[in-house]
Amino acid sequence: MKNRAADGTTLPTTRRPGGGKRAVLRAVLSICALFLLAACGEISLYAVLEAEEPGPFRMSQNEVLLPLQGEYTLTATGGFRPYTFELETDPTTGTVNERSGLFRAPESSTVASVVATDRFGARSLTRVRVYPPFRVTPQAIAVQVGVDRSVTVSGGVGVVQIVHDETRGTVVPEPGGVKYTAPAEAGDGTDRFELVDEVGNSAVVVVTLFAADALRLTAVPENRVIQPDGQVVFTASGGSSTYTFSVASPYNSEDHLEIDDDTATFSPVGGTQDAFVTVTDTSDPQQSVTARVIVIAEPGPDPQPLSISPSGGSFLSGTAIEFTASGGIPPYTFERVGPGSGQPVPVGTDKARYTVSRPPPLTRIRLTDHAGDVVEVRIDID
Repeated sequence: MKNRAADGTTLPTTRRPGGGKRAVLRAVLSICALFLLAACGEISLYAVLEAEEPGPFRMSQNEVLLPLQGEYTLTATGGFRPYTFELETDPTTGTVNERSGLFRAPESSTVASVVATDRFGARSLTRVRVYPPFRVTPQAIAVQVGVDRSVTVSGGVGVVQIVHDETRGTVVPEPGGVKYTAPAEAGDGTDRFELVDEVGNSAVVVVTLFAADALRLTAVPENRVIQPDGQVVFTASGGSSTYTFSVASPYNSEDHLEIDDDTATFSPVGGTQDAFVTVTDTSDPQQSVTARVIVIAEPGPDPQPLSISPSGGSFLSGTAIEFTASGGIPPYTFERVGPGSGQPVPVGTDKARYTVSRPPPLTRIRLTDHAGDVVEVRIDID
């Protein structure tokens, strides 16, 4: 409000001396406090200067999403080192290493709060959400025209939505998953649709359509993953009733295929290279189908589902996130498939490090294993 004299005229405004110097004074007092600590022998001035980090103190991640029993090293930035980390919620929500920030998730779904504190008591909080991995089973289906096929959905958080539906058929929710209904004609190529839960976990289902009279090749075990002393039994159907089986080099039909009419049993006999078994019929024109057999020494022929940790979250720009792959069939491939820049850098055989940056507000990281199974995670950038 302006100052006015008794006659209504405006008087010059008088500013209090030193009003613009308060910020400088606070900074000087902070520096003096550090010098006082040094003078008292609590800490050396050199140690104070070495401990200072650029910017205000805060956690490098606002939220981290982890699978059950997953691990992630929480980090902080700014303020003064060393930082300490403490679990603020109930001990059943996980554990955190006070110095390293390594958080270990429990065996059940929960939400944990971890508080980080810098050398002079500044505090910042991260929320860790733990839940079963978001899974779609199977990820690839073959459906005859006009027929329904159900896909099971498990894990994740909240309600699942159907997005990016690029199918010629229809996809509708049902208890425990979704149901795909094939169109009346097979056409060319494949269909695909994507499912997303409430925190951005996504899974893509690829659909191969075939006509009733098309040549088909089914396998036992269905995943076609065996050890060097195992075997896969293929059964041909559709097309003509006369079938010819073959296997690509370095395997051969005489030593590695046992053929009986419409079945062929493949045995690698100690080999460790993937095999490609083909069946051909005698229709006009001829039809042929090739199936891949994955031969591995480790892990066993029935591996755990492919998983990635962390499975999402909200991170500060410039934060380096270390992703860990598990399950599935190594080797693994990490790649950025969302908007942004850069690619994950491999760290050993099951880890990759990616540095988030603005813009954009979010990106996606895709993990693919040797069998072609895929897991994608969404990363929000603050």
